[in-house]
Amino acid sequence: MLAQRGPPPTILLAGFAPSADAPDDPSAALAVALARDKPGGATCVAAILPALWCGAQQALDEAIARERPDAVVMLGFCDAAAGFHVETCAHNRACPDERDWTGRCWPGLRLAPGGPQWLRVPLAETLHAGLRAVTPLVTVADGGASDVRNGALWSALYRASAPPVGYIAVPRAADSLAAAGAPCATTLTRSGILHAVRHALACLAAQTGAPSSSSLASHSIASHSIASRSPASSPAPSNANGVSALARMRAETSEPARVGATA
Repeated sequence: MLAQRGPPPTILLAGFAPSADAPDDPSAALAVALARDKPGGATCVAAILPALWCGAQQALDEAIARERPDAVVMLGFCDAAAGFHVETCAHNRACPDERDWTGRCWPGLRLAPGGPQWLRVPLAETLHAGLRAVTPLVTVADGGASDVRNGALWSALYRASAPPVGYIAVPRAADSLAAAGAPCATTLTRSGILHAVRHALACLAAQTGAPSSSSLASHSIASHSIASRSPASSPAPSNANGVSALARMRAETSEPARVGATA
């Protein structure tokens, strides 16, 4: 899936700025905090994306062009979640009623008319495994949303020369909820979330080096050649042994897992 090991990779961490519809979105602060580390020896660079239809896609494109990362990990927010959600695909669609924080909607039902109906997220399995090594509070999602965050993810996957991309949606931390006197949906604390994502990034760094431009082009072609069918009716991605990676990830989610420190 990734290039052979080489020099320490650069990972672009893209979080979303808090907005009117998600004022408690912690993903930008998490990206900045992780950028101070070097998980697995990787160099991490943070980019903060505005919660705008065009603005998020433009900011991500500019960050990729500026940093030339070996991989991109987008961080999102799932307010009521009990744990992490790892996105496995993004959809070429926009809800006509989904407004960004300026009140604007995407002009149309598709992000790119004539483009693929959906695109797979190539780093989903690696990030899922890295998170699961620390906490069982991890599920996989099939990109069912039609919002700004799905738009930014789909745009990154569809980009002509994009590096491999992954997406993790994080829950609102238990200690933040407790401090606000709000009902708590998760046992993951802020430090637990940071620890788990740091470990997932270390796993990613261990599998990648500095890929050549040809390997990036191959990734782009593979992403764009996906048939325009819905994930439900399409074959799940398979590993070298012919085992469905997505099926295995979902099976692991329902099985007992090793539990590490979450605080």
